[in-house]
Amino acid sequence: MTAGYTFLTVHRPAASTMASALAAALGAEAGDVDVADEDTAPGDDRNWDAPVLCTHHPVAGDLALAWDVSVSDALTSPPSDLRADRDG
Repeated sequence: MTAGYTFLTVHRPAASTMASALAAALGAEAGDVDVADEDTAPGDDRNWDAPVLCTHHPVAGDLALAWDVSVSDALTSPPSDLRADRDG
């Protein structure tokens, strides 16, 4: 089973910046996080075995990007503040 989250940003951080931020928030290594644009072809250097998969796409209005994140149960539990939002 995986947990799913969506984050919205008003800026367009680089994929490596988002990977580092997600790794820190989830207690993972940056290499355990795969981040790609929604237009990236499935075979284009994606690490589909990564415990954290993140795909971003542009959104309209005052926001810049939506980041769809899937976290594998193989990874330690998400931080309690994220878990509370999912369960509540």
